[in-house]
Amino acid sequence: MIKIILFFVLSVALGITKAIVDTLSFRKGRNIFPSSWQIDNSWKNKWKNGDYRQGEKFWGSSRWFVPFTDAFHFVGMVNHLTVFLMIGIFHFIQVESIWSILGWYLGCGYVLSRTAFHVFYTYIFIKK
Repeated sequence: MIKIILFFVLSVALGITKAIVDTLSFRKGRNIFPSSWQIDNSWKNKWKNGDYRQGEKFWGSSRWFVPFTDAFHFVGMVNHLTVFLMIGIFHFIQVESIWSILGWYLGCGYVLSRTAFHVFYTYIFIKK
């Protein structure tokens, strides 16, 4: 039962993280997130004094450790990890066939994820 609840929670988290990434990408300046999270500003966190000509702020800040320099990439990483966790949970949920797995994913996971995305992207993360 705990595995199924975790699957539902991760489905909602998947939709919310996707909503954050899309809000930062497509609703520039019209959302509730601080300016340091905005995609137009956050890229500067990779570079010394916000200037790419001065080089990386720290080793790997423009490559391997990008998710730890700005919100867009960090939330994107969480989004991808959530997908892999959901796939991993399939291993532990007792199912009889591939159709049961597809039913779980499409019937529950996908619907919950898209619903959470729509609610957060459309109504919660936007400045009125």
